[in-house]
Amino acid sequence: MKDYSRYITLAGGVLALLSFALPWESDYSGVEYANMSFNFITLVFLASLVIIGTSLVLNRRERWKANLSRVLVFISSGFGICCFVVLFFGEGSDLKIESTWFDRIEYGVFLNVIGFILAIVGVWTHPKTSDISESNDE
Repeated sequence: MKDYSRYITLAGGVLALLSFALPWESDYSGVEYANMSFNFITLVFLASLVIIGTSLVLNRRERWKANLSRVLVFISSGFGICCFVVLFFGEGSDLKIESTWFDRIEYGVFLNVIGFILAIVGVWTHPKTSDISESNDE
């Protein structure tokens, strides 16, 4: 799995990004929510772009670039998951835990969270920079 961890991280970022085109709640997609105003959803969109960009830098030989990429993916994924929790379960949310709250959330939100979780799994299983340089020397 370590050989494919960079691709798992990239796939998680792409899944999180593509989920914005899918329905998030009732008749609204993630793009429509992001266009309403500059809010958490816009920041989640930017976080998914950061994951895609930094996953392309993960296998660099420079230790600081690889470490910075790992930290950025962890921060972006954690931020995306936290925004999901705040937006859909927070105090100011109009989605309260009732019998109908689950009916209003569509699959785009869940695919977004799954994408962020995949990115975390990919970075978590990614070999350390010393392992990368040793395998490239052989």
